[in-house]
Amino acid sequence: MTTLRVLTWNVLHRVHGVNWAEACLRAFPDERVRSERIAARVARWLAGGIDAVCLQEVSGDQLAVLRGLVGGSVFVQRAPRTPRFRAEGQTPLVDASELLVTIAARSDAKLLEGRAYENDQGKGLLAVEAAPGCLVLNTHVTHGAPGLAQLSQLRALASGAPSAVVLGDFNAPLDVVTRALGEGFVVADVSGQGPTRVASPDNPAGKVIDHVVVWRGNASEAHVLQGEGLSDHHPVSATIDLDA
Repeated sequence: MTTLRVLTWNVLHRVHGVNWAEACLRAFPDERVRSERIAARVARWLAGGIDAVCLQEVSGDQLAVLRGLVGGSVFVQRAPRTPRFRAEGQTPLVDASELLVTIAARSDAKLLEGRAYENDQGKGLLAVEAAPGCLVLNTHVTHGAPGLAQLSQLRALASGAPSAVVLGDFNAPLDVVTRALGEGFVVADVSGQGPTRVASPDNPAGKVIDHVVVWRGNASEAHVLQGEGLSDHHPVSATIDLDA
């Protein structure tokens, strides 16, 4: 049995945050400051024993800051579609690409695959062997019916491995994810710990849509951490015991 400590966090791409008027960005008119604080948190997690950090909605600018501050092996899946500001007058990013980023503590971690979903070029998956025989799938899934087809792809990839953990922003609650992935998958239940998607005026209760899912293993010590106002999502961490 292999034990991994993992964490997932949608860090909110600046362009999406501005376009959707996300409240958390008001405190960070300078994106560089927010990026540095996010990277510093990731660096502390890795230094504190987290084996793999999976990030969604990472901009190219955020990636550059991460590379400068964190240790470990950094893996990237770049979405074919680049976000654009809807309104004029915004401070442009140097690199506005949208990325999935997985940072593995081990230097021998390996990239297995990265791809966008065919039915949404802004969403995708990133597969990394974070430790020998341990598949870590980082994903950002589309809301609604398109996401069900994407969950089928994740199910096929994960179930083809001896054991796996799937982390990310699923844009769906626990029951939908559990039903779509089916038998053999265990979804860590953090529903009693508050939302993972921060509350907003149109959704005052928030949502639990960021998940840690295990194939052939178990999740324990799953926690919703505070995002400290840096994103419209809170991080989720868990300890994973994989059978392989």
